[in-house]
Amino acid sequence: MEKSPNGKHDSALGGRFGMRLEELARELHTLNANIRHDLDHVGEKVEQVNDLIEELGGTGLLCDSVVLGSGRQLGDGELGGDACTVMQAMLLVPEGAGICRWKGEDSIPPHGEASVQEVRDRFVPFSQCNPAEKAFLLQFIEELLDELTDIALVAASRSEGGKAVSATEYFAARTQSS
Repeated sequence: MEKSPNGKHDSALGGRFGMRLEELARELHTLNANIRHDLDHVGEKVEQVNDLIEELGGTGLLCDSVVLGSGRQLGDGELGGDACTVMQAMLLVPEGAGICRWKGEDSIPPHGEASVQEVRDRFVPFSQCNPAEKAFLLQFIEELLDELTDIALVAASRSEGGKAVSATEYFAARTQSS
């Protein structure tokens, strides 16, 4: 019998298999450590953004504002949901970034038809999301922040005493300039 690097006697096949298994375990450990590190780093940035969203909410321009993003239907048992659960990326003023879980046959209501209270009741803040939920949300956070910024700019234009810009006008002008 051959002696493996760990000092134990293994058959030739078992030794090679054991060494490969150890190598894969090290790679998996490194991958997990990198994912945790990346999520922690991004989590710090999201918390900074959440502080800014809370500050924006404190201005009174965007009281109880909700920006809903893309959603994804979960598989049965995925992330603790069932086949009727839909996870949706969102920003909630003043709370910040998070997800909204819709359950049952209703799933995500048509655009603009969910009440702020409905969304608030289903809101899970970023800090309470599991790693898979955080990864899902991070795909859409830039888009959500762009939309929130646009909404805040429209609200600010209305409060400046000058010509109020409607959201429709603002988005039409933005589309033309793109």
